[in-house]
Amino acid sequence: MVQFTVYSAGCDTCKSAVTALEGAVASRGCGCSVQEVSCDGQCNAAKLHGFEGKQRPIIMRDDSVVHEGALSAQEAEALLPAK
Repeated sequence: MVQFTVYSAGCDTCKSAVTALEGAVASRGCGCSVQEVSCDGQCNAAKLHGFEGKQRPIIMRDDSVVHEGALSAQEAEALLPAK
């Protein structure tokens, strides 16, 4: 199962990205999981993965950064595994 982690600043853009990704997962029925992690850019995860100071949200698929910033429904769908 694919694990998405959304590093979020808690802003409206981040909340919208989480909603778009969760909606795409539900629509596709792929069984992927989505976890939101609060991270202001100075958290340990940002330091560990090298995205300190970058725009939020940061979306990781398993252990790879796959998206930064605002996320549309179409972009969220494109992040999911193939049908």
